[in-house]
Amino acid sequence: MKILYSELGFSEEVLSFQAFQLSLTAYYITLGENPVKRPNLLTIIDYTKPCNKERFFTIDLRNKRIVLKELVSHGRKSGSRYARSFSNKPRSLKSSIGLYITLEAYWGKYGYSLRLRGLERGYNDNAERRNIVIHEAGYVNKKMASNSGCIDTSWGCLVVSLGSAKKVIDTIKNGSVLFIYYPLKGYLQKSEYTNSGKAATVFNQFEFD
Repeated sequence: MKILYSELGFSEEVLSFQAFQLSLTAYYITLGENPVKRPNLLTIIDYTKPCNKERFFTIDLRNKRIVLKELVSHGRKSGSRYARSFSNKPRSLKSSIGLYITLEAYWGKYGYSLRLRGLERGYNDNAERRNIVIHEAGYVNKKMASNSGCIDTSWGCLVVSLGSAKKVIDTIKNGSVLFIYYPLKGYLQKSEYTNSGKAATVFNQFEFD
């Protein structure tokens, strides 16, 4: 994993290695347990980074390249500049960590949007019930991030900058893996998707078409 991390040009300043490592672990376990329609893609959101930094990364694992690098919001009640608190509860206005599968795109209240299915019971399996989706908004933008050191927060959705939703959504929609990382106390011990031995078994058997 360390070699791939370096080959992709990542560093701790850009994307924490633990975020990368856990995302790949969860990704391979998912391949072994769930039908993944688009196994070449992995999206990682690193919520240890502040909101004025790009912390949304989509990686093409087949070709070993970064295809998306974006600003992304977190939930209003999760924190201001940093996300520190997370919830799976409806109306909590907080982000939810863990493993997701992308679903279909649709046109809604906030324009072109993408539904997500949370795969982790107790951590994000209420994502559809909470209407946690990816969409765009004007309050996520590089000028605000640069000038004020922060972007605005959402009600729990993953909000990207205005004009970028179509590219983001069309790249990852319909069955790719997405992982939201934060070193939440107890998560590593409780999650079904953080077992490196289990992931290694799938890795040794898996080949891209």
